[in-house]
Amino acid sequence: MREEENKEEDEELAKAILFERRERAATIIEDMVEEPEAGGADVAEIVFRAQGTGKRFTRRFLKTDTTQMLYNYVRSLADEDLGFDDENSQFAIMQTFPKKVFGEEDGSTLEELGVYPRALLQI
Repeated sequence: MREEENKEEDEELAKAILFERRERAATIIEDMVEEPEAGGADVAEIVFRAQGTGKRFTRRFLKTDTTQMLYNYVRSLADEDLGFDDENSQFAIMQTFPKKVFGEEDGSTLEELGVYPRALLQI
């Protein structure tokens, strides 16, 4: 009996976490600026590769956008399978060569990070 109650509690918690994650993603999507047109002089094309699944997601940003925009974009992919063991796990965005991990709060622009005009980044 107790084991059944624990299972139900775990399922309810998982549902609540998934709901919160989707709500957060919807809020991020609403707040994100529109994707710039391709071919603009200040436009960076970033391909994100989910290490867990190998899926790729491409988005354009302005070269003046910061790492926070990259993290927000990844969070907006709430319904995508990124291959995390736990949907709520922390993640990092990195460049494999030369190896660099981009901190969410460092405030650097894409141009300063060296990912302008295009880059492949790992999630």
